[in-house]
Amino acid sequence: MDRKLSLKGVNLKRRIAIAVILITVIPSLVFVCYIYNYYISRAVLLILGLIVFLGWLIALEVLFSILRIHSESQLTLKELGEERLAKDLTVRDEVEGLETAFKLISSKVKSSLEELKDLSSRIETLNKELAKKINILSTVTQIHSFISRGEHRQAFGVVLERVREALKLSKANLLFIKEEKQGWDLEYFFEYDGSLEIFKKKYKDLFTAKSLLLLDEKHHQESILFLRESLGLRNLFVFPLQFKGEVVGVFVGGNNLYGFSFSSEDIELIETLSKSIVLIWEHRRLYRVVKDLEIYDPLTGLYNKKYLQTRLNEEIRRATTYQRPCGLLLVKITNYREIQSNFGVLEGERILKKIGEVFKESLRPIDIPARIEEDTLAVILIERNKRQSQYTGVNIIERLNSYFKEEKLKPKFSSSVAENPVDGDEAQKLISYAFSHLEDNEDR
Repeated sequence: MDRKLSLKGVNLKRRIAIAVILITVIPSLVFVCYIYNYYISRAVLLILGLIVFLGWLIALEVLFSILRIHSESQLTLKELGEERLAKDLTVRDEVEGLETAFKLISSKVKSSLEELKDLSSRIETLNKELAKKINILSTVTQIHSFISRGEHRQAFGVVLERVREALKLSKANLLFIKEEKQGWDLEYFFEYDGSLEIFKKKYKDLFTAKSLLLLDEKHHQESILFLRESLGLRNLFVFPLQFKGEVVGVFVGGNNLYGFSFSSEDIELIETLSKSIVLIWEHRRLYRVVKDLEIYDPLTGLYNKKYLQTRLNEEIRRATTYQRPCGLLLVKITNYREIQSNFGVLEGERILKKIGEVFKESLRPIDIPARIEEDTLAVILIERNKRQSQYTGVNIIERLNSYFKEEKLKPKFSSSVAENPVDGDEAQKLISYAFSHLEDNEDR
């Protein structure tokens, strides 16, 4: 009942109408009635006074509501930083002030929404840029992981994969200058086809460039126009890879998208990844230099194949000079792959390491043992002829068979020997001869 009689649910317009009726219309009707009847009872006058009182009460409530809203609008303007406008809003015309305040607040809200949209757009752009940076960081991390393991080809592959994804390329290649004894050649990485032979013919023009060359909707560099038909690419880039001021290769890629052009972000990405490519190239070069300097096999501790070949040539020359024999003995583990297959790589390496130890202990201090293949050991037997070398081989295999007699899968061995100058006067000839005469000696 109270809720139905309450004016809380009535809007401002209706409240004002009710107040006007109570203050003016009803008293006017009573006044007219008084004129015609000349008499009004006290009860009627009391009711009339109550009605007028209620009318003024409603009118004052409306007025105070307007003043309260006006005051709150001023506070809102101050909070929005519009203090100057808040001072201009006087109580002299509250309704007009409210209208002005609402317009200002609406304008401020609209402006804030536009700023919020702009901020949202900027945040989205920053997120995309951040995603690109994270992607590049991830790429660099992967590259370093492959480099640390000496897997340079895989590192190049990661770079090319990333640039294809980021720039929507249909083709991406790396070409490096490879110096050879007879001249020079190009070393290709990924997606090689005959069309890249054009680089050999035009290499002087491409490999002497010092900056990025582009061919797309906006860039039209005539020096690489011939590549459009040769590589079958509508849009392409050629980036010279420089190390210490010299071009060591080129980074080339492109696509066949219509209306495509390389943006400044694309160019920045190409330049960044090109630096990584040069770092990989330099690490690979140094890795090969260091590897060439190594003389020991990391698993067995014996000498490696390169060192054995060098020393064998030296011993052949010395033996020829002093008319002394020089023998070469090969011992092969004939079932090494079977051991790895049945017991695993680690078990195979453990057995191979132990074979290397027994092999070395069975030789003289002046002999030079080495591991020249995954499953083959060799030794330079200084001043030993073929018969003496064969005897050494038999002795080594007997010791190996004795050592591994308790193994579940015993290693099996074969051996062969070669002698200078009967079987060859160079290291490679002796090694080839010995490999061609390997015999199964497991029962000896």
